[in-house]
Amino acid sequence: MKPWTPTVRRYPHFDPVISVDEAAAIATNPTQVAKHTFYPFLKYNEGWTAFAKKGTFGRRKDRPIRYAARLDSCIFSYYRYLLSEPYEEKLLAEGLANSVIAYRRILKSNGRGGQSNVEFALSAVDAIRSLGNCCTLALDISSFFESLDHVRLREVWGDLLGVSRLPEDHFRVYQAITRYAYVELEEAYERLGFYGEKKDRHGKTRLGYLRSLKEMPVQLCDGRSFRAKIASDGGPLDNQNKQGGHGRSARRTTFRSSRKRLSAGI
Repeated sequence: MKPWTPTVRRYPHFDPVISVDEAAAIATNPTQVAKHTFYPFLKYNEGWTAFAKKGTFGRRKDRPIRYAARLDSCIFSYYRYLLSEPYEEKLLAEGLANSVIAYRRILKSNGRGGQSNVEFALSAVDAIRSLGNCCTLALDISSFFESLDHVRLREVWGDLLGVSRLPEDHFRVYQAITRYAYVELEEAYERLGFYGEKKDRHGKTRLGYLRSLKEMPVQLCDGRSFRAKIASDGGPLDNQNKQGGHGRSARRTTFRSSRKRLSAGI
């Protein structure tokens, strides 16, 4: 396995840009991670039109995308790296290394690069053809990760580490991905003055970005503005606290925005 190195993204988010060395120093320090405060994810919907037969219109589908702040992303990446090797060993021991493909880098037969969804699909079709007369089951599980038993997830996480109770740094990361908060992207931009009413080229008033995406600041706001405009009561922040603490009861809190109550799904 290649050594881990952080990638510091430069997309607009709440936290400042830091150097690769700073990100690595924090992400690889268990004490720092155990007390780290994670920012909420930013959320938007990615839409596309589903495949349809010629002459018909495909149904529009939307997939919610939630992405982490820069340093948070580096921490998630590092803990994924820490879990990857014991996870691969577990799959091999259980005889599942050739079956489980999600969130894994599976090399091509020539060893050059990882396989794509197209190659995975082809291998499945080839396997079906080789079996001849057989039954094939295809299904799509909606909100798969959200439907998982997070207590069980924590237990499996501990099994990979060989412990019965997650270390504080691992538990902090576990909490950050199972009991997270998110902010609707356009709501955040509106609160910060980057999105709102403007005149189009026909002189009509409509909602839109008040500056181009290229001109959007990489750090959307400082800590004071974040607390006042995003995280305060009435701010567009959804907290989704799921089950799975160290024996603590779960609770869910949803803040209200000035315009509507935001959905609290993850």
